[in-house]
Amino acid sequence: MSAAVTDFYRYPPNRLVGDYLRSGVGVAFGLAVLLAADSVTWVMALIFGGLALAFSAFGLRTVRQHLTEVAVNDEGIYTRSVTGARALPWDQLTALRLRYFGSHRQRKSRSGGFLELTLQGPEQRLKLESSIAGFRDIAWWSARAARQNGLSIDPTTAGNLLAIGIDADSETPRPVSDPDFEI
Repeated sequence: MSAAVTDFYRYPPNRLVGDYLRSGVGVAFGLAVLLAADSVTWVMALIFGGLALAFSAFGLRTVRQHLTEVAVNDEGIYTRSVTGARALPWDQLTALRLRYFGSHRQRKSRSGGFLELTLQGPEQRLKLESSIAGFRDIAWWSARAARQNGLSIDPTTAGNLLAIGIDADSETPRPVSDPDFEI
């Protein structure tokens, strides 16, 4: 990374508490049923063991998010996590997608649901969720790079960018830092 002004972002722990709780409760429930049973059949082991494993995987994903740091500057986006460090220079951005996950009702009431930003380069793909601090800023940098690279933005991505105040087709002022921004 160069001497360019760089902003650093992380997933705030207070936004991950719910995921940690869901993971813990799911693992505890699956294991409690298996431990409380007098005899465990293969069907029970498959269902409740699978449930415990799925929630364990979700918990590990949450830990990975918690430990991820994202850096953004004029040159590109960089991530560092337990799985390693990755860099995507803006001039190598080949695709940008912004998807909303949640119900239509959640979107209208602006409660619940989340956005997932996917950035594709020639050698890797980066995915970030809207729970990360600075998400709008990261999306702004990404849309700016896509515009500079002449990338075509699909209508869903363009609409989702507009929903968070970023116009994919024209220069939008950089968003003011809003640490409490959530979808």
